[in-house]
Parts: sequence; C-alpha cells; structure tokens
Amino acid sequence: MDDDTGAPDSPDDPRAAAAPDATDAPTRPALLTDAEWLEAWAARPVLRGWLHASAVPIVAGTTGYLVTRAQRRDVRIAVGVYAAGVTTMLTVSAAYHRLSRTRRQAEVMRKADHAAIYGAVAGTMTPFAVVALPPPLSTAALALTWGAAAVGAGAKVALLREDRSVGSWGYITLGWLDGGMIIPIIRKTGWVTAAEIAAGGVAYTIGADLFRRKWPGRHARVFGYHEVWHAFVLTGVGFHLDAVRRAVASAAPPAPAAPRRFGRSRRRR
Repeated sequence: MDDDTGAPDSPDDPRAAAAPDATDAPTRPALLTDAEWLEAWAARPVLRGWLHASAVPIVAGTTGYLVTRAQRRDVRIAVGVYAAGVTTMLTVSAAYHRLSRTRRQAEVMRKADHAAIYGAVAGTMTPFAVVALPPPLSTAALALTWGAAAVGAGAKVALLREDRSVGSWGYITLGWLDGGMIIPIIRKTGWVTAAEIAAGGVAYTIGADLFRRKWPGRHARVFGYHEVWHAFVLTGVGFHLDAVRRAVASAAPPAPAAPRRFGRSRRRR
C-alpha cells in the first residue's frame, strides 16, 4: 500500500522531490526515467512489501472462517464483501511493491494499489452497517459509503499522477465519517467492538501521519518509513478483524419459521 498523503518535498522542483533514493522514488515512477526507477527499485528497503504479503494468507483464512460462522445470510454476504476488500488491498499492495518489474508496470500497479484502499475502507464498514442498522438505514449507509469509495477510487485511477494529495486523505475521512454508526454499533455489539473500530481508525490515522512525515527517514536499508506505514495498516486491520468477529457473534440468527398447521382444528365440546 502506498498512501502518499504527504506533499512533495520541494514545490519549486517536483522532479527533485522524487529523486531516486532508497525508499521514496520507487513509489513515484512517473517522475523517473526507466534507468532511475530501476536504480531506486534495487535500492528499496529489504522488507518493502513483505509485511502485507505475509498477512494475505492470514487475513484471507481468518475472514473466510468468519463467513462460515455467520448465521444470517445477509451477514455472511457482508463479511464476504469485507474479506474481499481487505484481502484485495493487501494482495495488490504486496504485488505492487514486490512484483513490479518495469516503470510502466509500477505506474499501473500504483493506481490499483491506491484504488484498492477505498474498497477496503468501504468493505470494512459493510458488516457493521448490516449488523447494527435496520434494513432501510443500512441500505442508505452502504450506498453512501460505497458511492464515496467509488468516487475516490475513480479519482485515483483517472487523476493520480505525482500530485501526492489526490484523494489520499479521503481514505481516513471516509473511515471516520462512518463513525456515525457508532451508537447503533454499541447497542448491537457492545463497547468492546466500538472501541476496536476506533482503535483501528486511530492506527490508520497515526500511520498516515507518520508516512506524511517520512518518519523515521528516507534512507533505511531494511525497514523504512513505508514499512512503518504498512505496520500501522496491519495493526488497524487486526483491530477491525476482531471487531468484525464480535459483530458476527452478536448478530441474531434468523427467526425460525412458525410451524404450519394442517387440517381443521378440533372444536371444544
């Protein structure tokens, strides 16, 4: 995942802001020549992309298990959407950071990486909307959430060049706006679930801010500021994963159908 929430280092010289260094340049391929990109790619930190790659099977397996545990059909579908969104985000991120072999491939994968984050944000809120809100409200909340996510993802694909502010803080904004469901979530699933949702949001927000600040610096050889961001992403995913587990457990099973009576009832004499 390449969040790119920060501004270029030098507004007067955008090419200098993307000068090939150990951690930054591979994430901004359009400003580099093929040779510069290959040089920067070879110099990226050793662990670039591996955190998300290692998390893919764990998240896919865990979310798949949660799908089987849901007792209601609508909750199973919602958890399946969540599983697809988060697993896709991590898979695309890992593929972008580990498998890109040319500058052009990196440009395409970068857009897919950014767009997939919106799918993960909307997907994460889907189970909570289905469990905590009655059908009319849940439908409206999901329509707004996924509509905003589609606009954000489309902006990333259509407009993302090297302007590092294109839709990036939209991820965080969309996630916190969905906090409007927090009271129904508390009523339906309890305080712990709500606290885990908030903790996941805090982890994403802190990670995004550290990414913007390039903390702890650009020139790490093993674990750089990008890896710090990925670590905070996985922390947020972990909090939200357990919150989804609790929501699934709290969702009431479908009411059994009333038995049908056949024949005429006997009259009392």
